Amino acid sequence: MLKALLAVADTGNVTKASAQLHLVQPAVSRQIKLLEEAFGARLFDRSPHGMVLTAAGEILAGHARRILDELSEARYKISASVQQVSGSVTLGMLPSLCDLLSAPLYARVTAAFPALRLNIVSGYAGHLREGLSRGSIDCALVYADDEEHHRFIPSLEEALWLVGPGNAALPAGGVSWQTLARTPLILPPLPHGIRRLAERAARRQNAALKVVTETDSLSVQKQLVLAGAGMTLLPAIAIEEARACGTFCCAPVGDPPLTRTLGFALPLAGESPAARHVLGLFDACLRERIGDGGWPHARLLTPAAGEALCSLVSG
Repeated sequence: MLKALLAVADTGNVTKASAQLHLVQPAVSRQIKLLEEAFGARLFDRSPHGMVLTAAGEILAGHARRILDELSEARYKISASVQQVSGSVTLGMLPSLCDLLSAPLYARVTAAFPALRLNIVSGYAGHLREGLSRGSIDCALVYADDEEHHRFIPSLEEALWLVGPGNAALPAGGVSWQTLARTPLILPPLPHGIRRLAERAARRQNAALKVVTETDSLSVQKQLVLAGAGMTLLPAIAIEEARACGTFCCAPVGDPPLTRTLGFALPLAGESPAARHVLGLFDACLRERIGDGGWPHARLLTPAAGEALCSLVSG
């Protein structure tokens, strides 16, 4: 939030600040609002010509710059003290999360551990778990699985949405399982994560999914939906920008809504010291994206994941 404050102060408007921070404008506006609520004061005077710091805003901005400078110095000193961390670490991510997390995670890792090579593998949960079992992947951010054969640290929960073309006019309040059962669906084949989760949830509701096409490609799912072949089930983050542009329409499923739990899957045999350090940055990165509004509709479960990962790193 302090970065948002300074970006708006330096640029004079939310549009330029959001571009500078690589955030959507509502996320920046929300952070400014939260700061004003937290300090009980208006931080900016707003006019058609832009935004200018108030007296209270000037005070906070001065403190913010000093705080961020000190954090930057601490980061540098810590980075210098751990430069001996080297080697190669391979992380797995679901396709729906790569655009959100891969670049900021890479930046964090290379800044903290310049001697370390980070590899990122994109794939469905089944493929990533196979990589963990083979030893080609050190850690994967995947769905929780009732048949988990790896260590799993739950981290967050997010809703799965029924996704159709922009003209589908899905009800904002959500669709029932009865409606979903009548909807032609384009889904990945079993045993992929979303498919297994949806099938199990449907059985609990005495419903059967009407799957008309299977594909293990997220891109193909989207293209077939736009072509009118059916609808699909995806987390909102997978289509967030396209939904905002009106390309897709989406709605939650069921009451309570259908959700997925995401967390870190780790090999039973343990991780390398380098992987443990990267894992801590991985967790910090996703928590930051949720906190700054970059991952809407996601909810952190508890601090337990961060504490568990810290114990791994310190151990």
